Amino acid sequence: MYRRFYFTIFLLIFAIPSFSNSIEGNHLIKNGGKFYNKFSNELFSGFVEFKYNNGNLRSRGSFMNGLEEGFWEDFNENGGLFSKGKYMDGKPHGNFKFFHENGVLEEEGEFFNGLKEGNWSTYWENGNLKRIGSWKSGKANGLFKFYSINGQILKIETWINGKLKNRKSA
Repeated sequence: MYRRFYFTIFLLIFAIPSFSNSIEGNHLIKNGGKFYNKFSNELFSGFVEFKYNNGNLRSRGSFMNGLEEGFWEDFNENGGLFSKGKYMDGKPHGNFKFFHENGVLEEEGEFFNGLKEGNWSTYWENGNLKRIGSWKSGKANGLFKFYSINGQILKIETWINGKLKNRKSA
């Protein structure tokens, strides 16, 4: 009875899936759009950190079978946050945010299987709204409003399936 109990505990502790691996990005190679452990030549699953030549963090996140999976963060060479969002099967999927060098939000919106979907907002470096518009399957679709750095409307465009249909200046 105790033997079976300890054997089960042993399996739970030591039979941890390979997704729990952690590795530095320079130990991976990209081939055919997927990342492999360059020492074992196997598709990588686990957590990774990529660094710039100056040692600063470039990006960090997880892979599953050689593709980005789950939450990722990307950084500028000076260490500031550049983007953050989730991946599914190697493609951006879900809410994403991009940031200016000064740390202010630059753009935000949703991805669906790697394509922009729904409302996206873009901001000037001072935080004011620069553009707002709607996307469908990665193509501009609907009303887009463009603003000056001080918040005044510059123009309004109507897009249908990625093609400009109408433009009005303010």
